[in-house]
Order: sequence, then C-alpha cells, then structure tokens
Amino acid sequence: MSFQDVKREIQNANDAVNLGFANLNSTICNQQYDTAGKINALGTTVQQGFNAQTIATLQGQNALATQIAGCCCDAQQTLAGINSNISAQACDTRYAMQTMTRDIITNQNDNARAVLDKLTQQEIAAKDAQITALNQQLFRADLAASQQAQNNYLVNTLRPCPQPAYITCSPFQSSYGIGLNNSGCGCGCNGYAA
Repeated sequence: MSFQDVKREIQNANDAVNLGFANLNSTICNQQYDTAGKINALGTTVQQGFNAQTIATLQGQNALATQIAGCCCDAQQTLAGINSNISAQACDTRYAMQTMTRDIITNQNDNARAVLDKLTQQEIAAKDAQITALNQQLFRADLAASQQAQNNYLVNTLRPCPQPAYITCSPFQSSYGIGLNNSGCGCGCNGYAA
C-alpha cells in the first residue's frame, strides 16, 4: 500500500465522518423545528381553547424550548469534540506515516550504500590483485634480466673472448691483393703474375 493510498483512505474516512455528523446535525435540527412547530401549534390551540392555562402552557413551552436549545448546543459541542479528536488522530496518523516513510527511505539508502561499498571493495580487491600480478611479473622480468647480466659477466670472466694485446694487420690480407679475402683460392696466385 502506498503513502497516497493511505492518505486517500484517511481523507475518505474523515469525509464520511464529517458527512455523518452533518446529517446527524441536520436531522436533529429538523426534529427540533418539527417539535417547535408542533409546540407552537399546540400552544395556539391551547391559547384559543383555554385562556386560563395560557400562561402555564407558555412557561412550559419556554422551558421545553430552552431544553431543546440546550440539547442542540450540547450536540454541537459534542460534534466539535469529535471533530477535534478526528483531526488529532489524522495528524497522528500522518506523523506516523511520515516517520515510517522516512525510516523506509533511510533503510533503502543504507542498503544501497552497503551494496555500493561492497562493489567498491570488490573493485579495489581486483585492482590490488592485478597490481600484485603485475608486480610479480615485473619482479620476474627484473630477476631474469639480472640473471642474464650475471651470466654474461660470468661467461666473459671465466671464458673470455680473445682480445689482442695490440692492434696489427691481418696476416691473411696484404696490400697486393693476395690472400684469402680477395676471392682467390688461397695459394697466392689469384690470376696475377708474381
């Protein structure tokens, strides 16, 4: 049931109570007018028929009219009290509904915040796992590069490549073009006369 439905039900109940009181008040007033009309008719008849009892009858009618007026006033005061109670109850009901609605909204906000916090934690955990994996991969690459550098150092230190003590010309090449590097057969001929 939504807040608007509850509000509409309360308004309908309030309207029905007010209509009932208006009908009750109208009925009481109509009965009072009918009673007053009958009393007046009776008074006229008594006055015409019995002049001696006119004063007593009028006093009785006045007393009765006073009682009827008092009854009407009492009924109106009672209706006013009932209307006041209905208004107070409607106010209390609205306050309770507003409080419940606020609590529901707060609960929904807390639930949404918890879900978002959990999703954020999962994203942070996934990011941290990826960073850890990349750090391990970088560590392995650094370790491999370091190991390769150590291996190259050891190879060069333990089995060095020959390096000449001083620079000299190659024994296989001469200024006359005789040698193995000049497309000859290596015998020194190369098609040239000696």
